Amino acid sequence: RFGDVEAILLLQQRYVDGLRTLAWQPVGTPAEGAATEGLSTLEFWQAVYRANVLLLAGRTDAAAQCLDRAATFAWSAPAHIHQLDFHLTRALSLAAQLGASPAPTAVSEAAWQTLRADARRLRQWAQANPQTFTDKALLVEAELARLEGDALTAMARYEQAIAHATAHGFVHVMAMAHERAARLCAEKALGSAA
Repeated sequence: RFGDVEAILLLQQRYVDGLRTLAWQPVGTPAEGAATEGLSTLEFWQAVYRANVLLLAGRTDAAAQCLDRAATFAWSAPAHIHQLDFHLTRALSLAAQLGASPAPTAVSEAAWQTLRADARRLRQWAQANPQTFTDKALLVEAELARLEGDALTAMARYEQAIAHATAHGFVHVMAMAHERAARLCAEKALGSAA
């Protein structure tokens, strides 16, 4: 028996279920008798998957807690595609938290630094592989511009993220960019654009 493989498949099933329902079901344990190890990579994936579902459900604080846990295991998957999910989800969660925060604090300064670092990393990846990473980098750059009060740059970046995501089949990024652009338009009393 291969418990680690079973755990990964169960985790992926829970992730798909979570994307459909916007609720996270605990993964549980593999079948009895299955050989398992405490895989750090599995812990990383689970925390990132759960954070994605929680962010999409609008539970940014809970998503941030999952991402803090994921950060402790990120070392275990240094060149894995889930690093993209981790940095993108963390950046979007931080942007949501910072946007909801009324006044700067020491915690928010650390959040700004992490958000900017994630934005830089996504931009570096976009320079190395534009097709896969550019829409994600643009989405995070749009969120940064929005938080910095530059609505015009934010809208331009959202539009660019939408166009790139659409052209390359990243419908989830396209949807997130549309949602955030609509939210910004609503905040600026641009109802028909929203």
